[in-house]
Amino acid sequence: LQQTKDACWPCSICMSKATAERYGVGHGEEVWINQGGDKLKLIVNIDSNVPDLCARVPSGLAGTECLGGQFTEMKIERA
Repeated sequence: LQQTKDACWPCSICMSKATAERYGVGHGEEVWINQGGDKLKLIVNIDSNVPDLCARVPSGLAGTECLGGQFTEMKIERA
């Protein structure tokens, strides 16, 4: 699994184009993710498979271990 495209570094946050526009960011730009008091900077990856108002951050990868649960609310801010 570590050899799949989802396991590549740098890790990214996947979201729809509409969601990215809501936060004022585009593909390749950076955002801060805050979840449970832990903060992480990730690169935005526009993904049409992710529903609007949702975001996907891969878990189990180096760099994302500081975040909370996979299905927990997170705060997204432009970096």
